[in-house]
Amino acid sequence: MMKKIDEKYKMLFITMFCYLFFYTGRHNFGWATKAMSEDLGISYSYIGWISFSMLIGYSIGQFINGNLADHFSPRLMVPIGAYLSIACNIGISFAYSAPVILVLWFFNGLFQSMAWAPGGKIITNWFESKEQNKAFGLYTMAAGLSSVVTFLISIVLTSFDMEWRMLFRVPVLFLLVSSTIFLIFIKPSPSASTSKKTDSPKRTFAELKSSYAEVLGNFTFVRLCISFGLESMARYGLIFWVPVHFLGKNW
Repeated sequence: MMKKIDEKYKMLFITMFCYLFFYTGRHNFGWATKAMSEDLGISYSYIGWISFSMLIGYSIGQFINGNLADHFSPRLMVPIGAYLSIACNIGISFAYSAPVILVLWFFNGLFQSMAWAPGGKIITNWFESKEQNKAFGLYTMAAGLSSVVTFLISIVLTSFDMEWRMLFRVPVLFLLVSSTIFLIFIKPSPSASTSKKTDSPKRTFAELKSSYAEVLGNFTFVRLCISFGLESMARYGLIFWVPVHFLGKNW
């Protein structure tokens, strides 16, 4: 029994450790915008559209990947999302075209969304319902601290007067390490080994459509989504634009 308890917390902490560095691939953007705008001649209005594209990609991805997490191994989904996000960040660091940055940042949102739901599936697989609130609280704490880690790394890089492109190269190295550790050591469920899939039976299109209709027809759930969406407007507004003002002359 003690071994099983230790194992489930080990899986929780591995998932937390991976997500602790996930925001290094998306909350780094605000710290690069001022220098990016000056270097490439991009207006702040267009910078806003670039930020918007990532959030649209992230929302579309969450809408899809939450379902995919029920059918594919989270052990693969999370690292694949991390590696593709890293590729988008590296691509932006070599870009000289605003539209190219916008497209890459949109796809970065899609790939960043591949982690949260699969990570949640791992937690629900390992923890009984009476312990899931505690486990998800710790998981969410890791997400919150990920913003802190990303801001800290970005502040250090800007204090060394590194060019904005390094903000898309250096922070994601931490994500590369954490997602690789996740890939090697995570077990999606108590009955799974790292070499076995834990996929659920595939559902038909009609069944998928019915499941989405059932969820979206739940007024309480929809109301909660709207509330959470409004909270995110304030949250991401601060995350993206406060660094711009902080790095400006009149902050």
